[in-house]
Amino acid sequence: MKIVNSIFVLFVTILLVSCDRKNEDLITPNLNNFPQQIVLADEGDGDLEDSDKAEVVLELTSRPDPSGKDPKGTIIPLTSNAIVSFSISNPKGFSDLSTYVLGCKAFYEMDECTEVDVNLTYDPTTGNGTVEFPAGAEEVIIEVELKDDLFDNNTKDDERGFEVKLLSVNSTENVVVNTSNTFEYLVLDDELIFGAWSIGAEDSVQIESLVNLFSQVEGDMEGLKSEDVEEIEVEFKYDKVSFKIVLKETEEVEECGEIEIVNKEIEVDLDYDDIASEDMAGDLKLIAEYEAEDGSEQELEYEGSFEIIGSKLTLSLSSEDVEEQTLTLEK
Repeated sequence: MKIVNSIFVLFVTILLVSCDRKNEDLITPNLNNFPQQIVLADEGDGDLEDSDKAEVVLELTSRPDPSGKDPKGTIIPLTSNAIVSFSISNPKGFSDLSTYVLGCKAFYEMDECTEVDVNLTYDPTTGNGTVEFPAGAEEVIIEVELKDDLFDNNTKDDERGFEVKLLSVNSTENVVVNTSNTFEYLVLDDELIFGAWSIGAEDSVQIESLVNLFSQVEGDMEGLKSEDVEEIEVEFKYDKVSFKIVLKETEEVEECGEIEIVNKEIEVDLDYDDIASEDMAGDLKLIAEYEAEDGSEQELEYEGSFEIIGSKLTLSLSSEDVEEQTLTLEK
């Protein structure tokens, strides 16, 4: 019996020693000297010629979770306000920045229903400004006021816009800004493919084409009939094309404490992989991201072509699983 106990004690001792050796090279991250970082959330955005505003988002980057609960990292808000300097520059399609960029304001979203204004200064002649990044906020939105009729004409031009960069930050905390990244805002030309188009809701042939194209990536499309549909809008945006099918069926939704009765909608978003946006006709590639039945994230690539004649857009798309379908859209 003593021999058995001795062997057991020896085994436990070896196990503890090996555990210590296994963990001796592990280092607990020291976050005290690791700075917070404020960055531009996106590389770019764009809107149509008659848009009167643009939004530029500043956000804190994720960092290691001190609690260890989230292995992907977490955003830790600042505990005191920081002042971020920024610049709007490099105008394209116009020479004087102040003729298009009229001013700026800023806010952050406390929740889905509450926006809180923050301090901002901006000089329209130089394009330089400062914005407060408040304690407790994860991101701040700079709203840029634009002159909405400067480019609203019949000229075809896709080289118009400006750039935004972060310059510096003033804070009592250990925080830095990324000065190398640039946000590019583009003015999208509605004489080209960009903007909203419509498909006749009563056109059963076109609705069948939509079902064939998108039922794999959006299950709600399965079995859709023309009698179910109120309207169909297709919008070519800065980075994607969005198909929105408004149904006749309604539902109750709560928004900021109020109940509204609205039409149900089915939306399919396709990211641009390639598009010849400067032409009235050309080829395009689109990518749809969707969740498969097993829960995995999947992608489906569509290839096709488009042609604009007058107020009509002919769009042909196919995928590896769906033969070519042709849609006729109207402004």
